[in-house]
Amino acid sequence: MGEKKVFSCPNCGSPNFFGNLRMHVIVVVDGGNKFIKQHKEVENSYRDEEPYGPYECCECGTLYNELND
Repeated sequence: MGEKKVFSCPNCGSPNFFGNLRMHVIVVVDGGNKFIKQHKEVENSYRDEEPYGPYECCECGTLYNELND
C-alpha cells in the first residue's frame, strides 16, 4: 500500500495549515455555574471530532474550505 498523499498549498508549497478543532476540557465552576479555572488533569481533555475548515495556509495565508487537490 502506498503512503497517503498530503495536500500542499498550490501557491507556496507549504503542507501546514491552521484549522479548527473542538476540545472538551474539564473545568471547575462555582455554585452559580461561573467558570473558575481549568482542571489540572490535562489528560481528561479530549477531542470531539477531526479538525475542520476553513483552513489557512501557515505560510502565505491562502484560505481553503477543504484540504484536497
